[in-house]
Amino acid sequence: MALTLAKLTRPDAGEALLRERLFARLDTARNSPLVWISAPAGAGKTTLISSYIESNNYRNLWYQVDKGDADMATFFHYLGQAVKSTTRSRKKMPTLTPEYQLGIPEFTRNYFREAFHRLQPPALLVLDNFQDAGEGAELYEMLAGAFAEIPKDINVIIISRTEPPAPFARLRANQQLSQINWADLQFTIDEELAITQQRYPHRNITKQQLQKLHTHIRGWISGLILLLEQGVELDQVEFENKELSQEYLFDYFATEIFYKIDKDTQQFLIKTSMLPKMTASICKQLTGNRAASKILSELARKQYFTVRHGQLKPSYEYHPLFREFLQNRAEDSFAENEYKNLQSTAGVLLAKEGDIDYAMSLLEQGENWPVMTELILKYAKEQIELGRNRQVSHWIQALPDDVIEQQPWLIYWHGMSRLQYENNAARDVFEKAYARFKLKKDILGLYLSWCGIADSYVFVFNSFAGADRWVKELEWLQQTYPDPPGMEARGRLIFSASQLIFWIQPNHPLLPKWMGQMEKIYRFVPNKFLVIMSSVQLSVYYSQVGEMSKVCNISKRIEKLIPSVNHSPLLKSLLLMTSYAND
Repeated sequence: MALTLAKLTRPDAGEALLRERLFARLDTARNSPLVWISAPAGAGKTTLISSYIESNNYRNLWYQVDKGDADMATFFHYLGQAVKSTTRSRKKMPTLTPEYQLGIPEFTRNYFREAFHRLQPPALLVLDNFQDAGEGAELYEMLAGAFAEIPKDINVIIISRTEPPAPFARLRANQQLSQINWADLQFTIDEELAITQQRYPHRNITKQQLQKLHTHIRGWISGLILLLEQGVELDQVEFENKELSQEYLFDYFATEIFYKIDKDTQQFLIKTSMLPKMTASICKQLTGNRAASKILSELARKQYFTVRHGQLKPSYEYHPLFREFLQNRAEDSFAENEYKNLQSTAGVLLAKEGDIDYAMSLLEQGENWPVMTELILKYAKEQIELGRNRQVSHWIQALPDDVIEQQPWLIYWHGMSRLQYENNAARDVFEKAYARFKLKKDILGLYLSWCGIADSYVFVFNSFAGADRWVKELEWLQQTYPDPPGMEARGRLIFSASQLIFWIQPNHPLLPKWMGQMEKIYRFVPNKFLVIMSSVQLSVYYSQVGEMSKVCNISKRIEKLIPSVNHSPLLKSLLLMTSYAND
């Protein structure tokens, strides 16, 4: 999990230039609860904030956003890990499971109230690489609402290549958001001179030489460093155009430097560019280069577009522009099948380290379907319990159709990933899984896919058309295979069967048996959603049959459950309505 921890760890500032001019600007900007830092890649945004925190010893929570955070459940899952780790709290943060879907804005506000409370002001929450969540991400709107309530002595700092998106306009209008942009971040001539004297003390670089370059570099520090790394005399540098894009300059300079280093290091760099984040151990296994630790350490020490996270067990990542450059070199250097094998090997190594998200992305690119299937089957249940249904669905849909068709459990987990989000579609998938399990005589698969079908009817609730045949199918299933294997499967069957039969066949002769079994076990189930749904159902059922003493007992349990669902308006309303109806 070292690479996951890197996502939650502030990058080392190293020997970065302390930009007192911008430190003062940050102090002023923090009069607003939210500070937005925006500038192009390679402008020094992350280094600025990391050095600001380090030099002032501020309490902070650092979170590096990536494309996976476009899925809000993923964002809240990993941010919860960061909160728990930073505050050293044993208590877990809430997870965005499906029952919260109708109340995500309130969930988000409550989530951040809890996070800010645990941070203990004064403190900073930093969201780095915010643009990587993608354009139009649902996350933006939710965060804009939550950040309207940032408490005193807490600041949220967002680092992005882009300006604040539309949902943040109200915060800006209400002076709750301050901006530091590219014009502010551009290095002045004096700052460029300080950098060159710090990094290249043996070179007699003058202010006049830097003024000439400034026309082209325009305060973009990455361009200056790349140029100086070439070792050319600055008086000899000429450009055809006065203004050049950062991407062009980076590619031009990096190419010049790349082909001056030895072949072994070149191979190390282009192979390790497959990894979004890395440790020396993984790099050594991927490249076969025993000097992996030395190479990475030296790159980070020289601040050569390589960032280190942590000290005792450091992990590293290349600057996005540098990584993109190296990946382009890799594509030029390897045949297509070699490139995919490299991605696949990197994915397998990450999977062994437990960094599943990064591993899955690389395995998908490398088209390693067997390992990807193995990982999905291993982690699907855990990920769905964390609310990451959409992520599981994405993984399965990335597989070729023929791979999915050959594995009924992939079909089953695809249904589970859609349950409570797209119940009718989930039912179609469960029915396909059930048919496959029937052919294979897979007892556990049959019972669990039946439960999925039953739940899809109950959760959608607007139509039970076709549900009767599944009650009959349950009779066949229990006659053919009387006992579901395992306590978990038996528990799920009790919940699913009792709920479906209760709603579509309330006079079914076996309903009292099912409801009695539910009453015996529902209090001991760890899934809060099932506990709540069972409490409501038992309350309604015993009211109908006139067993008021049982209704009274269940009402007392409902009252104890209400405070635990403040994050979900839907569940809270359901419990309150049931409680009032019982009074």
